Amino acid sequence: MIRINLLRNMGVSGAGTSMGTSAAGGSSEIISVDVRRQAAVKVVVILLFPIVLFIWETLRLNTLQAEQVQLKQRVDGVEAERASFGSAGPRVDKANKLKDKMQREIKIIRELAKNRLREVKTLDQLQTILPEGVWLSQIQISNGKVTLDGYALTVEAINTFSNSLDSNVYFSRSRLMGQTQVENSLLGPVQKFSVEFEVGQKGES
Repeated sequence: MIRINLLRNMGVSGAGTSMGTSAAGGSSEIISVDVRRQAAVKVVVILLFPIVLFIWETLRLNTLQAEQVQLKQRVDGVEAERASFGSAGPRVDKANKLKDKMQREIKIIRELAKNRLREVKTLDQLQTILPEGVWLSQIQISNGKVTLDGYALTVEAINTFSNSLDSNVYFSRSRLMGQTQVENSLLGPVQKFSVEFEVGQKGES
């Protein structure tokens, strides 16, 4: 299971937090420029984090696959050695136990690689279908089920995102779990929402 917090410092609050403004016109313009710069920096950070995570997960997946290949080569070597033993019973039993151990290790690595690949594909697909005006604050992936929380500038943006989940062949059984309007100190009123869906090709068992 992975749990990703993408929006720790976005400043979303339901308690109506607001930004103070200066009475002087010049100070107000300086504050406005500073706020826009801060908002732009935070948006860049939000977009950059999933990309970095995607690259890290891909490298980790490649490492697991390389370990799987190495173990497979060891199993093949044990098989060749066993074939040369002939009727040497004790040595054959020892080779069989070693083979069984390595096969269990291969099975574990395959499961890890499968889960990593599923998580990487999920993040990649979400980046592809995420519409303008929607950003995610949290993603949880567990046993093929994804729960995510996010914010949108409009209700229409949430509907667009929901329709994209429904039409994506890699996701299934998506449903909107909750939606409410909250106040953002930088953007004003925004829509907070939660969505659940499952990962995997539609029609897969």
